Amino acid sequence: VKPVALQIQFSIYEPPSPVFLRWLRSEKILVVAAASLNPNATANLNPMEDPHVQRIAAGHGRTAAQVLLRWLVQQSVAVLPRSRSVQHILENRDLDFQL
Repeated sequence: VKPVALQIQFSIYEPPSPVFLRWLRSEKILVVAAASLNPNATANLNPMEDPHVQRIAAGHGRTAAQVLLRWLVQQSVAVLPRSRSVQHILENRDLDFQL
């Protein structure tokens, strides 16, 4: 059975190989980002505290999480952010801007 989606670790610090991504797309396999906002999954670097991400977020009037998620969406990657905060859940769905 051919898979239709593959959930992989995908963040600004640890993106998958471009060759691998091209192969997945050529096979019509959807890429789903896992742990893209989790600092424990990115060598203990918190992407939401990255000064470059914060500067971009401020320039767009968005949160760092929104910028990181939007970056993934613009890479044609599905995102599954999670949060216990209603405010963060609402922010995570508001990705209608371009980087």
